[in-house]
Amino acid sequence: MNIEVGIKLEGLFLKDPARATAIFEEEFKKGMEEAVALTHREVDKRTPRGLTSNLAESIGREVMGVGLNLYGIIWTPLSYARRVERGTPYTPNFIALAEWVRLKLGLGGRHIYAVTKVIQTTIRLGGQKVARWMFKEGFEASKPQVQVILEKAAARVVERWK
Repeated sequence: MNIEVGIKLEGLFLKDPARATAIFEEEFKKGMEEAVALTHREVDKRTPRGLTSNLAESIGREVMGVGLNLYGIIWTPLSYARRVERGTPYTPNFIALAEWVRLKLGLGGRHIYAVTKVIQTTIRLGGQKVARWMFKEGFEASKPQVQVILEKAAARVVERWK
């Protein structure tokens, strides 16, 4: 998602680039933190929760960059998030799933293999048939408010410069 904010500073950066950059970074970092937190909440509301909330709990947010190059990201390290987002079936990793079976179900020995195989096959055949679009829809839902937040940050930059 890209949101552009127009800001006319009429020579602000030419008069005192170091001061202008510091003001811009401080105000836009505040705005970006607020905007990313809002978008993260919207994504979280749309993230499915199954037996565990691993996917929802894995979603992180961060504001990065310095000076005039600030951006916010919302991400997850879990590889299956894309499949949930887009609704494509997948086969979970057998070893990771077997560990989950051992921990959650308290099984041991040969029972782990049999139960894990059944769960893995069920997931593969059933898959995630319905796309959840938690990131896409979360971004879209937050976009109007994010625009306002960033426009207010731009107004604070101009006000502080005066």
